[in-house]
Amino acid sequence: MLPCDVLTQLYELMLQVQKRRNSEYNPKSLGTDYASPEAFAKRHQVHADVESLKEALTNLREDQLQYVLALMWSGRDVLGQEKHDTFEGYIEAAKGERGDGSIQYITGMNPIADNFMAGIKANTNC
Repeated sequence: MLPCDVLTQLYELMLQVQKRRNSEYNPKSLGTDYASPEAFAKRHQVHADVESLKEALTNLREDQLQYVLALMWSGRDVLGQEKHDTFEGYIEAAKGERGDGSIQYITGMNPIADNFMAGIKANTNC
C-alpha cells in the first residue's frame, strides 16, 4: 500500500508521459520527417519523462513496486471492461515480478496514466 500523495505523484509523472506519447513524434503529424530536429526534440522529451518516472519507481521498495504493478493490471481490466483477476490476485501475481522488469513493464504500458488512475479509483480510497 502507498499513501495517496505518493500515488498522486506517480500518476502525475505517468500523465506527463502519456500526454507526450500522444503528441509524440509521428512525422506526418509534425508535417516533417523522422530525422527532423522537431521529431528528435519530441523523442527526447518523451525519453526524459520516462526516465523521471523510472527514477521514481526505482525509489520504491519491492513490495511498493508490486503494488503499483497490481494497480496497473487492475486498471487495465477496468478500462478494458474485462475481469482477469481480483485485486488481491494481482497483488499475489505481482509478488513474482522483480525490479527492472516491473519498471520496464509499467513504463511501457499504454495508456499508462489512464490504467493507473482506473486502478487507483477501483482499489483505493484516494
